Amino acid sequence: MGGAHSKAIERSKRTGQLELSYAELKSIPSSVFNVTGMTILTLNANLIREFPLRLTTLVNLTELNLAGNEIKSLPAEVAMFSNLRRFNIGYNQLTALPDQIGALMQLRMLDISHNMLLEINPAIRLLHNLTDLIADGNQLTSLPPGLKECRNITNLQIHHNKFKELPPIISQMNKVEKLVLSHCQLVRLQPEVLVELAKNIGEIKEIDLSNNKLDAIPEDMIELFMVRTLDLCDNPVKVWPLKVKTMHNLRFNWQDISDRFQ
Repeated sequence: MGGAHSKAIERSKRTGQLELSYAELKSIPSSVFNVTGMTILTLNANLIREFPLRLTTLVNLTELNLAGNEIKSLPAEVAMFSNLRRFNIGYNQLTALPDQIGALMQLRMLDISHNMLLEINPAIRLLHNLTDLIADGNQLTSLPPGLKECRNITNLQIHHNKFKELPPIISQMNKVEKLVLSHCQLVRLQPEVLVELAKNIGEIKEIDLSNNKLDAIPEDMIELFMVRTLDLCDNPVKVWPLKVKTMHNLRFNWQDISDRFQ
Protein backbone atom coordinates (compact mmCIF):
# COMPACT_ATOMS: atom_id res chain seq x y z
CA MET A 1 0.00 0.00 0.00
CA GLY A 2 1.41 3.37 -1.03
CA GLY A 3 2.40 6.05 1.42
CA ALA A 4 -0.29 8.39 0.11
CA HIS A 5 -2.96 5.76 0.80
CA SER A 6 -1.62 5.14 4.32
CA LYS A 7 -1.75 8.85 5.09
CA ALA A 8 -5.29 9.16 3.72
CA ILE A 9 -6.47 6.22 5.81
CA GLU A 10 -4.81 7.60 8.92
CA ARG A 11 -6.40 10.99 8.31
CA SER A 12 -9.82 9.35 7.89
CA LYS A 13 -9.68 8.27 11.52
CA ARG A 14 -10.06 11.94 12.39
CA THR A 15 -12.36 13.10 9.61
CA GLY A 16 -14.50 10.00 8.99
CA GLN A 17 -13.97 10.51 5.26
CA LEU A 18 -11.73 8.58 2.87
CA GLU A 19 -11.14 8.94 -0.85
CA LEU A 20 -9.14 6.32 -2.75
CA SER A 21 -10.24 7.08 -6.31
CA TYR A 22 -8.24 6.27 -9.45
CA ALA A 23 -5.84 4.19 -7.38
CA GLU A 24 -5.97 0.99 -9.49
CA LEU A 25 -7.13 -0.92 -6.43
CA LYS A 26 -8.24 -4.52 -6.96
CA SER A 27 -9.08 -4.88 -3.29
CA ILE A 28 -9.56 -2.53 -0.37
CA PRO A 29 -6.65 -2.15 2.07
CA SER A 30 -7.48 -4.04 5.26
CA SER A 31 -6.66 -1.02 7.41
CA VAL A 32 -9.71 0.75 5.98
CA PHE A 33 -11.96 -1.59 7.94
CA ASN A 34 -10.39 -0.47 11.20
CA VAL A 35 -11.84 3.01 10.75
CA THR A 36 -15.11 2.19 12.47
CA GLY A 37 -16.25 5.82 12.47
CA MET A 38 -16.08 6.10 8.68
CA THR A 39 -19.06 8.00 7.25
CA ILE A 40 -17.99 8.76 3.67
CA LEU A 41 -16.03 6.29 1.53
CA THR A 42 -15.13 6.99 -2.09
CA LEU A 43 -13.61 4.17 -4.13
CA ASN A 44 -14.63 5.10 -7.65
CA ALA A 45 -12.57 4.37 -10.76
CA ASN A 46 -10.65 1.37 -9.47
CA LEU A 47 -10.41 -2.28 -10.54
CA ILE A 48 -12.66 -3.91 -7.94
CA ARG A 49 -14.51 -6.91 -9.41
CA GLU A 50 -16.48 -8.19 -6.43
CA PHE A 51 -18.41 -6.20 -3.87
CA PRO A 52 -16.22 -6.25 -0.72
CA LEU A 53 -18.37 -7.90 1.96
CA ARG A 54 -16.23 -6.40 4.72
CA LEU A 55 -17.60 -3.00 3.77
CA THR A 56 -20.79 -3.93 5.60
CA THR A 57 -18.86 -3.76 8.87
CA LEU A 58 -18.62 0.01 8.37
CA VAL A 59 -22.08 0.50 9.79
CA ASN A 60 -21.76 4.27 10.12
CA LEU A 61 -21.38 4.89 6.40
CA THR A 62 -23.74 7.51 5.04
CA GLU A 63 -22.10 7.79 1.59
CA LEU A 64 -20.54 5.01 -0.47
CA ASN A 65 -19.15 5.55 -3.96
CA LEU A 66 -18.08 2.46 -5.92
CA ALA A 67 -18.69 3.88 -9.38
CA GLY A 68 -16.44 2.92 -12.26
CA ASN A 69 -15.32 -0.49 -11.08
CA GLU A 70 -16.09 -3.96 -12.48
CA ILE A 71 -18.63 -5.16 -9.94
CA LYS A 72 -21.13 -7.67 -11.35
CA SER A 73 -23.53 -8.10 -8.43
CA LEU A 74 -24.52 -6.78 -5.04
CA PRO A 75 -24.82 -9.20 -2.11
CA ALA A 76 -27.80 -9.53 0.21
CA GLU A 77 -25.58 -8.07 2.93
CA VAL A 78 -26.08 -4.56 1.53
CA ALA A 79 -29.10 -4.54 3.84
CA MET A 80 -26.66 -3.87 6.68
CA PHE A 81 -26.03 -0.32 5.41
CA SER A 82 -28.86 1.00 7.54
CA ASN A 83 -27.45 4.57 7.69
CA LEU A 84 -26.56 4.92 4.01
CA ARG A 85 -27.97 8.05 2.36
CA ARG A 86 -26.00 8.19 -0.89
CA PHE A 87 -25.01 5.07 -2.83
CA ASN A 88 -23.22 5.32 -6.17
CA ILE A 89 -22.73 1.99 -7.94
CA GLY A 90 -22.87 3.44 -11.46
CA TYR A 91 -20.56 2.41 -14.30
CA ASN A 92 -20.20 -1.18 -13.18
CA GLN A 93 -21.51 -4.45 -14.65
CA LEU A 94 -24.65 -5.09 -12.61
CA THR A 95 -27.38 -7.14 -14.28
CA ALA A 96 -29.79 -7.03 -11.34
CA LEU A 97 -30.38 -5.43 -7.94
CA PRO A 98 -30.98 -7.66 -4.89
CA ASP A 99 -34.27 -7.58 -3.00
CA GLN A 100 -32.33 -6.23 -0.05
CA ILE A 101 -31.91 -2.89 -1.81
CA GLY A 102 -35.29 -2.12 -0.25
CA ALA A 103 -33.73 -2.28 3.22
CA LEU A 104 -31.74 0.93 2.65
CA MET A 105 -34.56 3.06 3.96
CA GLN A 106 -32.42 6.12 4.71
CA LEU A 107 -31.26 6.33 1.10
CA ARG A 108 -31.66 9.72 -0.57
CA MET A 109 -29.60 9.14 -3.72
CA LEU A 110 -29.16 5.90 -5.67
CA ASP A 111 -26.98 5.92 -8.78
CA ILE A 112 -27.22 2.70 -10.79
CA SER A 113 -26.43 4.31 -14.13
CA HIS A 114 -24.43 2.69 -16.91
CA ASN A 115 -24.78 -0.90 -15.82
CA MET A 116 -26.54 -3.73 -17.65
CA LEU A 117 -29.83 -3.70 -15.78
CA LEU A 118 -32.88 -5.09 -17.57
CA GLU A 119 -35.20 -3.98 -14.78
CA ILE A 120 -35.25 -2.15 -11.46
CA ASN A 121 -36.05 -4.42 -8.54
CA PRO A 122 -39.63 -3.76 -7.31
CA ALA A 123 -38.22 -3.56 -3.76
CA ILE A 124 -37.21 0.00 -4.59
CA ARG A 125 -40.76 0.99 -3.62
CA LEU A 126 -39.63 0.79 0.02
CA LEU A 127 -37.16 3.67 -0.38
CA HIS A 128 -39.57 6.41 0.69
CA ASN A 129 -36.81 8.95 1.37
CA LEU A 130 -35.29 8.66 -2.11
CA THR A 131 -34.99 11.99 -3.93
CA ASP A 132 -32.52 11.10 -6.69
CA LEU A 133 -32.74 7.98 -8.84
CA ILE A 134 -30.06 7.89 -11.53
CA ALA A 135 -30.70 4.93 -13.84
CA ASP A 136 -29.63 6.12 -17.28
CA GLY A 137 -27.45 4.01 -19.56
CA ASN A 138 -29.01 0.62 -18.83
CA GLN A 139 -31.27 -1.71 -20.81
CA LEU A 140 -34.54 -0.88 -19.09
CA THR A 141 -37.77 -1.44 -21.01
CA SER A 142 -40.13 -0.61 -18.14
CA LEU A 143 -40.26 0.85 -14.63
CA PRO A 144 -41.79 -0.95 -11.63
CA PRO A 145 -45.32 0.28 -10.75
CA GLY A 146 -44.28 0.52 -7.11
CA LEU A 147 -41.94 3.38 -7.97
CA LYS A 148 -44.90 5.70 -7.39
CA GLU A 149 -44.48 4.98 -3.67
CA CYS A 150 -41.15 6.82 -3.78
CA ARG A 151 -43.05 10.07 -3.47
CA ASN A 152 -40.04 12.30 -2.83
CA ILE A 153 -38.14 11.68 -6.07
CA THR A 154 -37.35 15.01 -7.74
CA ASN A 155 -34.47 13.86 -9.93
CA LEU A 156 -35.29 10.88 -12.18
CA GLN A 157 -32.74 10.11 -14.88
CA ILE A 158 -33.79 7.28 -17.20
CA HIS A 159 -32.44 8.38 -20.57
CA HIS A 160 -30.29 6.08 -22.76
CA ASN A 161 -32.43 3.02 -22.07
CA LYS A 162 -34.64 0.82 -24.27
CA PHE A 163 -38.17 2.04 -23.63
CA LYS A 164 -40.47 1.56 -26.62
CA GLU A 165 -43.30 3.50 -24.96
CA LEU A 166 -43.59 5.95 -22.10
CA PRO A 167 -43.41 4.10 -18.77
CA PRO A 168 -46.97 4.70 -17.42
CA ILE A 169 -45.69 5.22 -13.88
CA ILE A 170 -44.09 8.56 -14.82
CA SER A 171 -47.56 10.13 -14.83
CA GLN A 172 -47.81 9.52 -11.08
CA MET A 173 -44.45 10.95 -10.03
CA ASN A 174 -45.44 14.57 -9.61
CA LYS A 175 -42.38 15.81 -7.70
CA VAL A 176 -40.01 15.14 -10.58
CA GLU A 177 -38.79 18.49 -11.91
CA LYS A 178 -37.18 17.34 -15.15
CA LEU A 179 -38.28 14.24 -17.03
CA VAL A 180 -35.59 13.00 -19.43
CA LEU A 181 -36.33 10.12 -21.82
CA SER A 182 -33.91 11.08 -24.57
CA HIS A 183 -31.81 8.52 -26.45
CA CYS A 184 -34.19 5.69 -25.72
CA GLN A 185 -36.01 3.77 -28.43
CA LEU A 186 -39.43 5.36 -28.10
CA VAL A 187 -41.66 4.65 -31.07
CA ARG A 188 -44.99 5.63 -29.52
CA LEU A 189 -46.41 8.13 -27.05
CA GLN A 190 -49.57 6.71 -25.49
CA PRO A 191 -52.32 9.38 -25.43
CA GLU A 192 -53.67 8.09 -22.11
CA VAL A 193 -50.27 8.50 -20.44
CA LEU A 194 -49.91 12.05 -21.81
CA VAL A 195 -53.34 13.00 -20.48
CA GLU A 196 -52.63 11.48 -17.07
CA LEU A 197 -49.23 13.16 -16.99
CA ALA A 198 -50.88 16.52 -17.67
CA LYS A 199 -53.36 15.97 -14.83
CA ASN A 200 -50.56 15.21 -12.36
CA ILE A 201 -47.98 17.55 -13.81
CA GLY A 202 -46.85 18.66 -10.36
CA GLU A 203 -43.33 20.11 -10.43
CA ILE A 204 -42.31 19.02 -13.95
CA LYS A 205 -40.81 21.95 -15.83
CA GLU A 206 -39.02 20.15 -18.66
CA ILE A 207 -39.76 17.03 -20.68
CA ASP A 208 -37.02 15.75 -22.97
CA LEU A 209 -38.07 13.16 -25.57
CA SER A 210 -35.31 13.97 -28.03
CA ASN A 211 -33.29 11.45 -30.02
CA ASN A 212 -35.90 8.74 -30.22
CA LYS A 213 -37.80 7.03 -33.06
CA LEU A 214 -41.08 8.92 -32.89
CA ASP A 215 -42.70 9.39 -36.30
CA ALA A 216 -46.11 10.54 -35.10
CA ILE A 217 -47.11 12.91 -32.29
CA PRO A 218 -50.58 12.42 -30.77
CA GLU A 219 -52.89 15.41 -30.49
CA ASP A 220 -53.06 14.88 -26.73
CA MET A 221 -49.55 16.30 -26.51
CA ILE A 222 -51.27 19.70 -26.39
CA GLU A 223 -52.24 18.85 -22.79
CA LEU A 224 -48.63 19.54 -21.83
CA PHE A 225 -48.85 23.23 -22.73
CA MET A 226 -47.94 24.29 -19.18
CA VAL A 227 -44.49 22.65 -19.27
CA ARG A 228 -41.69 25.18 -19.80
CA THR A 229 -39.83 23.07 -22.38
CA LEU A 230 -41.01 20.12 -24.44
CA ASP A 231 -38.08 18.76 -26.45
CA LEU A 232 -38.79 16.54 -29.45
CA CYS A 233 -35.59 17.23 -31.38
CA ASP A 234 -34.03 14.53 -33.53
CA ASN A 235 -37.09 12.38 -34.01
CA PRO A 236 -38.25 11.32 -37.52
CA VAL A 237 -41.67 12.94 -37.03
CA LYS A 238 -43.94 12.89 -40.05
CA VAL A 239 -47.34 13.38 -38.41
CA TRP A 240 -47.80 16.70 -36.59
CA PRO A 241 -51.22 17.81 -35.29
CA LEU A 242 -51.42 21.54 -36.03
CA LYS A 243 -52.16 22.46 -32.42
CA VAL A 244 -49.05 20.63 -31.24
CA LYS A 245 -46.86 22.03 -33.99
CA THR A 246 -47.59 25.57 -32.84
CA MET A 247 -47.08 25.00 -29.11
CA HIS A 248 -45.00 27.82 -27.62
CA ASN A 249 -42.91 25.45 -25.50
CA LEU A 250 -42.07 23.00 -28.29
CA ARG A 251 -38.43 22.49 -29.21
CA PHE A 252 -37.72 20.79 -32.54
CA ASN A 253 -34.97 21.06 -35.14
CA TRP A 254 -37.21 22.04 -38.07
CA GLN A 255 -34.37 23.29 -40.26
CA ASP A 256 -32.34 20.13 -39.89
CA ILE A 257 -35.31 18.02 -40.89
CA SER A 258 -36.01 20.27 -43.85
CA ASP A 259 -32.42 20.02 -45.03
CA ARG A 260 -32.55 16.23 -45.01
CA PHE A 261 -35.35 16.14 -47.52
CA GLN A 262 -33.98 18.77 -49.92
